[in-house]
Amino acid sequence: MQHDSKLPGWSVGHVLTHLARNADAHARRLEGALNVEDVPKYANGAEQRRQEIEVGARNAASEILADLESSVRRLDGLLEQSEQAHWPNVGFMGGGHYGVGGCPAHRLREVQMHLLDLGLGYSPSQ
Repeated sequence: MQHDSKLPGWSVGHVLTHLARNADAHARRLEGALNVEDVPKYANGAEQRRQEIEVGARNAASEILADLESSVRRLDGLLEQSEQAHWPNVGFMGGGHYGVGGCPAHRLREVQMHLLDLGLGYSPSQ
């Protein structure tokens, strides 16, 4: 998906792929916490994140959208499981700067920020 986004250097495909990979990253941390494992968002750090976004952004629009939908559904399921389990191991850091308990707020922030980048009329005041 090669249409430019409002984020310099990124197409809409980059932004949507990033949102999918971000959902996967939070899902990994939540699934790890449910299994009493302190799992990082990306096993190979920032380089893995960058590569996954670049590769995914080259896909057809339909593939990018299906990927995003699948990732969001998985994350939603794990958020529900975490809530039902009363958020176990929320202090697990996964090598990051916030515990697993912060995943919902960090995900919401990420989605809100990138809605601006998609150029769909969403504004910072919203």
